[in-house]
Amino acid sequence: MLLPSTIRVMQHNSNCTIIEGGRRTRGFTRTPRPEQPVISIITVVYNGARHIENAIKSVLGQCYENVEYIIIDGASTDNTLEIIRRYDDQIDYWLSEPDQGISDAFNKGVFHCHGKIIGTLNADDSYLPNILRLVAKTLITGEEDQILHGSMIGVWSNKSTVIRPRPCPKLYVYFDTPYFHSTTFIPASIYEKIGRYDPEYGYAMDYDLFLRAQKAGVKFHEINAAITRYSFEGKSGSNPLSAYREVLKSQRRNGLFYPLCLTTYMLKTLANRLKKFLF
Repeated sequence: MLLPSTIRVMQHNSNCTIIEGGRRTRGFTRTPRPEQPVISIITVVYNGARHIENAIKSVLGQCYENVEYIIIDGASTDNTLEIIRRYDDQIDYWLSEPDQGISDAFNKGVFHCHGKIIGTLNADDSYLPNILRLVAKTLITGEEDQILHGSMIGVWSNKSTVIRPRPCPKLYVYFDTPYFHSTTFIPASIYEKIGRYDPEYGYAMDYDLFLRAQKAGVKFHEINAAITRYSFEGKSGSNPLSAYREVLKSQRRNGLFYPLCLTTYMLKTLANRLKKFLF
């Protein structure tokens, strides 16, 4: 019989309740095996009760045994935590406490991961069936220290379409990210090499990470499959202008040709405003 989840209170500048649970708090750990490396999946959430159960089910329903599932909750005030607790005996580790934004939450998740490779699944997205088995196969047979990624099914207002990774990624970065964060699987060794997510970014933290990886010579390998269903109702999808500004900031910091970056930024901003005016 599993013991109940642990609740602990820590004193910071003010009282802060930190709640944690999952199988790890009762002594369970995953063992890597040559034919089944540990794949860690992180879901970060804040007030995501409307969608998070679908995300959880999509991870727990994968036909791959060695999946380490980590959920980082930013002290939600809806019933998100209640939903997470329903799956307490199946989730490896979950944590609920206030955070300083999405980058901070992702970094907490990476810190708690023990897997060889790490995927990040937003609370309003979901993995397609059997995809982690394909990720494991690619990881075992492919090169070491490369970022795996694939296509996604984009969802807008109950409409969906398959979206493939962008061609010519070294040029496409002048416009936006060529890779979709929810489809990527990043080896723990790469986080050690280039660092985690920069907390200065509230929208383009994934773009900045990919740009730093590209700059460091990290290889990206495309898995020829759709990995996730992605909702464009998420934070960056609903705040494109803020995301554009952060992309421009990262481009400048990472030494891209700034006149071209500024030109694409102005074009994207103009297109967004025209779209709102016309539609």
